Amino acid sequence: MAKQIRASFLFLLFIAVIIIYLYFSEIITDSHFKSIIFAKIIAVLNYILFLILFKISIDKSISKFVLINIGGMVLRILLILALVFIIFKFLKVDEYRFIFAFFIMYFLLLVFELFIVLKSISRKSCGNLRDVIK
Repeated sequence: MAKQIRASFLFLLFIAVIIIYLYFSEIITDSHFKSIIFAKIIAVLNYILFLILFKISIDKSISKFVLINIGGMVLRILLILALVFIIFKFLKVDEYRFIFAFFIMYFLLLVFELFIVLKSISRKSCGNLRDVIK
């Protein structure tokens, strides 16, 4: 799990460097830069909350594991909706770039979430999925 987390944060650092480079090279405007940065912050916050909740739930019983992770998903989605509403209401951002950047970051980090869950399941079950389902 640590390897996937390290890879995801290296990926996030790489994306941040590219965004900052594009901004200082004046390829993207100030408004676009703010939109992309806010989108990235929300997606990364969602990912960090996943990591915290997953770490808490990994050694629990199956019912508590499911409750923590499904409940955590609901809370994370509500938090994302609230933050997006706040950003659109009170900050001057380019909505289309914000949404586009957010969904790209969200889905890329979702792939890392899936790798972490699949890796932990395969370690826990020693490759036998029936052990995890029971």
